[in-house]
Amino acid sequence: MKVATINERLINVNPAELVVEKPVAEKNLEMEVWSQEEVRKFLLVAREAGVQTEAFYRLAVETGMRRGEICGLKWEM
Repeated sequence: MKVATINERLINVNPAELVVEKPVAEKNLEMEVWSQEEVRKFLLVAREAGVQTEAFYRLAVETGMRRGEICGLKWEM
């Protein structure tokens, strides 16, 4: 909105600046991660759900890919 107002001059007023009480994002930089044992148990349960489910979650765990990235993969058989 600032770019549209100042740089591009597409709008005269930035409506975001009119908000009285702007929400403040919490900065929680601490992450919770699974232990190796928790990952192992999770993948065992995924295996019970089927080969495709296991492959999906194994890719996520081993590569760090996000859900949308994995869903966008094309599989050749």
